[in-house]
Amino acid sequence: MDTYRDERPETRRPLESEALVPRPTEPQMSHDLPAIRRQVEILNTLGLHMRPADKFVKLALQYRSEIRVFHNGHEFNGKSILDLTSLAAECGTRLELEARGADAEAAAEALVALVAAKFHEDDEGKPEKEPAP
Repeated sequence: MDTYRDERPETRRPLESEALVPRPTEPQMSHDLPAIRRQVEILNTLGLHMRPADKFVKLALQYRSEIRVFHNGHEFNGKSILDLTSLAAECGTRLELEARGADAEAAAEALVALVAAKFHEDDEGKPEKEPAP
């Protein structure tokens, strides 16, 4: 009698020679590239909610550098709106930004300026007119 052997990848058991290695959900930062770190404080009244997080991500995506945000010992991808909104950063929250790559200085300065400008929101969270780039 022949025995059926399920060879689907999702059901196949790993061989002893195949080590189970956890795979990161995000690429690791390249440590051989220049890194710029800046501290910022969230100044807008409503904090880092969806609209400012979207502005931050859109600006970060304009740069080739990897962007990370550090808060309370945790690291967040600065190019992920999901990561930024999960920060739940209220007004007064201090964050550390890190940009790593060839255009790290420009990326860090642009992001610091955005945070300092309160994400171009007024005190009620309504968008203000943004300056032309």
